[in-house]
Amino acid sequence: MLKINLVVSAILLSFFISLKAQVIKSEALKETQSSGKIRLVKNIYPGYSLISAFLLTKKANEGDPIAQHEIGLRHLLAEGFESDTVKAVYWIEKAAAKGLSVAEYNLGLMKYNQIGTEWDPYAAYKLFESAAEKDFAQAQLALGLSMTDNLIVTRNMGKAYELVKRSVDNGYEPAEEVLEEFKKLGFDPEDTTKVEEKETKVAEDEIFDLSLMMDDYSQEYSEKDDSSSKNIMILKEFLKENKSELRKKMGLKESESDTLKGEEEALKMITGASDDGSPEALHLLGRFYSEGIGYKKDRVKATEYFLRAVRLGSYKSIKPVWNLIGTKEFFSILKKRIDRGETSAMYVWAALTAFGLDFQLSSNQALDLLKKASSGGHIPSLIETGLCYLSGTLVEKNENKARTYFEDAMKSGSLEAEIRLRIMDLKETGDANKLEKAASFISDASNKGSLLAQTALAFCYENGLGIKMNKAKAVQLYRSAATRGDEKAFNSLKRMFDEVRPEGEEFKIYE
Repeated sequence: MLKINLVVSAILLSFFISLKAQVIKSEALKETQSSGKIRLVKNIYPGYSLISAFLLTKKANEGDPIAQHEIGLRHLLAEGFESDTVKAVYWIEKAAAKGLSVAEYNLGLMKYNQIGTEWDPYAAYKLFESAAEKDFAQAQLALGLSMTDNLIVTRNMGKAYELVKRSVDNGYEPAEEVLEEFKKLGFDPEDTTKVEEKETKVAEDEIFDLSLMMDDYSQEYSEKDDSSSKNIMILKEFLKENKSELRKKMGLKESESDTLKGEEEALKMITGASDDGSPEALHLLGRFYSEGIGYKKDRVKATEYFLRAVRLGSYKSIKPVWNLIGTKEFFSILKKRIDRGETSAMYVWAALTAFGLDFQLSSNQALDLLKKASSGGHIPSLIETGLCYLSGTLVEKNENKARTYFEDAMKSGSLEAEIRLRIMDLKETGDANKLEKAASFISDASNKGSLLAQTALAFCYENGLGIKMNKAKAVQLYRSAATRGDEKAFNSLKRMFDEVRPEGEEFKIYE
């Protein structure tokens, strides 16, 4: 079920954050939307856009809902009126109260995105519902998507499909793209495929943007042949993609000027992203080592990268770990490499123990391996030892010792270790200046592709730690992290919705 949630979260994220629709930029929005973007519908009554501010105000005060809506938009866009999101909400709310569908839709977006008002996804839902009943195409799409993720109302894919289809029939072009996504997921009433087969298809098909490059559902590691020609072809094709696509798939911001010059450059980018905390990049490096693409085939090294990806939230990386450690002589090879003093091998066996994936070592033996690897400067072992002390896994909890190990890893150049230190600062300090510095650092790390930082930044926005509280921004970040496979982020997302859930049957969630 989580996999389906991640897919529909991605669809919702694309709608509320980056869907191909009208983009409005305004100084008034910058405090609440770092991108300065919100998809509002304007100029639906073009004659009103030409009316002077004086006459428009007169009409609005006389109760004309179209004039009220127009004034609200002008306040939002600072066109002939002062830039003021609160006043924008005031006037658009008046128009919505009179049943003007475009005002209901725009007000719904403002409430969902916390523009000039409190974050209220349930009020937004009711506004979308009212506008959709009036056949307002944009609202039909918004309402349909709101029925897909079990956050506002219980998931109803049939009703969601129907609403999106109506939006398409009413001429709303962005809805066509969403409808195609529904069909790819198997949610098409005209498709006679059995429900069970559809659900299997969802589980086995493309869940993440990394598509087949991240897909291990059919991946097996046989003793005679550790790879298949198909997998090798897929991975090599991945390395040939343009650099902006690689950036997107690593969780990094796009740079349209980048071009890919060869496999070596692509591998360098992926390695850099892995160092910055991208679980997608770590997962791919695991695949490369397991397939012998760009590197000598090495199952132990592959397992190390997969385990690091799991630690950073990639639940999808667990499957290849199971496949690798289940192969013949894996542990005998691992032991030989530990006896040779290889820190990567020490980390792998200790981490498997800490994760509860293997029980051949005692807690003390696993911790000793981590400490030995740490003394050799192995950064993943330094971080894992710190996490053991932080959580009380394998050893008695000791946050001071955890901080010491993180600091040692940070001194060796680990961004992940510094992120973990700043997260500790967020939870331990009440110093406003220190909180602000921690939040700023975490924001920068999130922009570099760190999933850990992205989730931490969401926590900052949710609680106003070192940054202005913005629930809508927190929801956006948690949702984005969830689409990258972070189950904790998805659980945080559900918690945020549950905390403000109204009483009554309409918004009760049935799993």
